[in-house]
Amino acid sequence: MSLEKDGSPVQEFDFRSEYDIKLETLPLVPFDGRYGSLDGVFEELAEIKILSSILSAHLKEESEAYTAEQLEELKQHYLSKSLYINFPTTTEYTDLKSAIANGSVDSRVSYKIDIGSKNILNFGKLHSANKFLDRLYEVYHKKTGEKLAKPTFDITLDEPVVFAHKTLSSRTKITKVDDLMKLIFDEFLGLEDNGIVSATLAKVGADSLLRLLQAKWQGEDVKREEFVAALANANERLEAYAEKVYREKVSPLVFYIGSTGLIPDEMEAKAATAEEINSKYGNLQFSKDEQEGMFFEVGDCIISVYAKNEYFTVGK
Repeated sequence: MSLEKDGSPVQEFDFRSEYDIKLETLPLVPFDGRYGSLDGVFEELAEIKILSSILSAHLKEESEAYTAEQLEELKQHYLSKSLYINFPTTTEYTDLKSAIANGSVDSRVSYKIDIGSKNILNFGKLHSANKFLDRLYEVYHKKTGEKLAKPTFDITLDEPVVFAHKTLSSRTKITKVDDLMKLIFDEFLGLEDNGIVSATLAKVGADSLLRLLQAKWQGEDVKREEFVAALANANERLEAYAEKVYREKVSPLVFYIGSTGLIPDEMEAKAATAEEINSKYGNLQFSKDEQEGMFFEVGDCIISVYAKNEYFTVGK
C-alpha cells in the first residue's frame, strides 16, 4: 500500500468505480499569472510547422516499425502507422440546410483564439507541404529529365529527382505566406542557403538529418533507410519543441483570454476590427468568420478572437 506524505493510505484507482473530481475551489487561471512577450513566437513556430510539414509529407507512407505490407494490412483495419484508429467518416445528412431546418442538426458558437504576425494572421494560412511544392516548384526525374506531374514528397524518396522554381503565370498572386514558405523550401530542396532549416534543425538537436541534408545539397547519395530514420527523428524533435513553446508561451495566454474574455492588463492592447487592423497591415488575409472578429496588436504579434459556428447532430 502506498502512503501520502501525512501517512494516510492512498486510494487505489478502480476503473469499475465512478469518481467525482471537484474543481469549484480551483481558479481556471492563476490570479497572479504573468504573461510574457509573444515577440518572435509566431515566426519561430511557423518555421517549425513548415519544416515539420515537409518531413511529415515525406513520411506519409513510411514507418520505422512496419513494412509496407504491414502498413497496408493496418489500413484494412482502419489503423494508422502510429496505431491510431481512423474509421471512415460520413454525415447523417445529405444537405446541411435541410438538416438544420428539420432539427436533426443544431449549431453552437465556439470562440477561436489565434496568434499571428503583422504579415500572416495565423497558422491556418500556411499551405500543406505537398500543396506548396506543387504551387511554386517543378520536379524532374534526375535520369530521364521527365517532369513529374503532381509530385509529392513521399515519391521523391524512391525516385532520383531535381527541383526547380516554377515559372509563374501573371494570375498567381504571391503572398507573405509564400515568401516565408519559399525560404524554407528553397533551403530544404538545396536551391538556396537561407540558414533557416539548418538553424532550426540544430536548435532541436536533429543533427542526423542536418548532416544528411548537407550531403544531399552537395550532390552525395544518401541511403533511403538512413534518411527516413533521420526524418522521423527530426520530426519528433520539432513537434516536441513546438509543444514546449505552446505550453510555456501560447497556451496559458489563450486559456486566460478564453476563460476571462479579456487581454491581460500588462499587454495594454486595444481591440480593433478586421477593417481597422487590415488598414494598418494590408498583407493580412481574413476568412469570413475572421472578418467579424476582434484583433489585438501586442508587440509584433496580433491576437485574433473570433466566433465560429460548430454544427452537431441532435440525438433522437
